Amino acid sequence: MQVKFKDANLKRKYDSLSDTMRSMRSAIVAYSGGVDSTLVAVVAHENLGDKAIIVTANSASLAPSEFSELLKIAGELKFNHRVIYTKEVESSEYKANTSQRCYFCKEELYTELKTLASKENIPWITNGTNVDDLGDFRPGIKAAKDFIIRSPLVEVGINKDEVRAIAKEINISNWDKPAQACLSSRVAYGIKITDSILNKISLAEEHVKSFGISQVRVRHHGNLARIEVPEQQISILLDKDNNKNITERLKKLG
Repeated sequence: MQVKFKDANLKRKYDSLSDTMRSMRSAIVAYSGGVDSTLVAVVAHENLGDKAIIVTANSASLAPSEFSELLKIAGELKFNHRVIYTKEVESSEYKANTSQRCYFCKEELYTELKTLASKENIPWITNGTNVDDLGDFRPGIKAAKDFIIRSPLVEVGINKDEVRAIAKEINISNWDKPAQACLSSRVAYGIKITDSILNKISLAEEHVKSFGISQVRVRHHGNLARIEVPEQQISILLDKDNNKNITERLKKLG
């Protein structure tokens, strides 16, 4: 793809990312639907064609609406896309919901991707980790290191703002998509993860979104639900009728 970047630094990093992907010859991209992994998937697809297998892991921890959206994008971009079904929520270590929960999630994912890579004779597995992620507490990054997963965005020094800027320049439709962690991230540490809880959270968030909220997280604290929305949309929740409707719906969900 020939792209005319307004920013020379962005072009240099985009070209470097392309070179990195081409050097792999074939690769699996762990594609979650977020802008980071979408960018890696797009560049892999452009430079490796069908030798880039774009893989999404579906499970109870992924909101159905998120899954539908990423399928749409994968179709639009004509990825060589596959869906696998992971069972992290069945793991006792994952269910325990300690601060290491994300490690066990990625352990399940990367185990499945390693099996696929071996079957398809693909040398590399990649993810969408960017430079800014390295400064956060992310047990999933340790899992990536343990499984020798490559992070092309980190390798070429691309941060979150640059991911969005590059994605916008090359017309990736979700370039401004808000960060969206898995449903289990809404559950306070120490509360056991169950399919029932994850389903309640998913339904609650979809209901809140129906009022015109662009981004929402309904955090589960046992008998208490905490709703987080962008600051400029708080007034929607404070509307008397909306507040009553949402409160009644969440109570019905338990």
